Amino acid sequence: MLAESEVINSALWFFLGTLSYRFISSLIFSARSLLIIEETIIHCLRLVKYSDKSYEAALDLKEEIYKSNKTSEELFKEREADKLLRDTWRNMVIVAIISSCPRTLRAAIKFNDWDSAMKYLRKFQKDIQ
Repeated sequence: MLAESEVINSALWFFLGTLSYRFISSLIFSARSLLIIEETIIHCLRLVKYSDKSYEAALDLKEEIYKSNKTSEELFKEREADKLLRDTWRNMVIVAIISSCPRTLRAAIKFNDWDSAMKYLRKFQKDIQ
């Protein structure tokens, strides 16, 4: 009778230890995954920020080159088309970044458009410095 309760007690402790191990290891794995994804998102945002700056510089150069050959109305239309293209590209990039994250971790992304993404990037860079 005594041996029987010891076996049950040992089995209970074994299963309790197994469950707690699985819970703690999945919690650590989730936290680690979240940190890796956050760091990857920061690097992606830095990359697209620099690409956007390069695009803006190219547009400024293009405007300077075409300034003498086009009327102000043509320049205005072209500037508006370039702005629309830039805004479309920005939105596509943000959607691509968000959709590339696993569904279970998308809620941790704290931005949903270009302006909030750049604000998030600035906040993260301030935290590092």
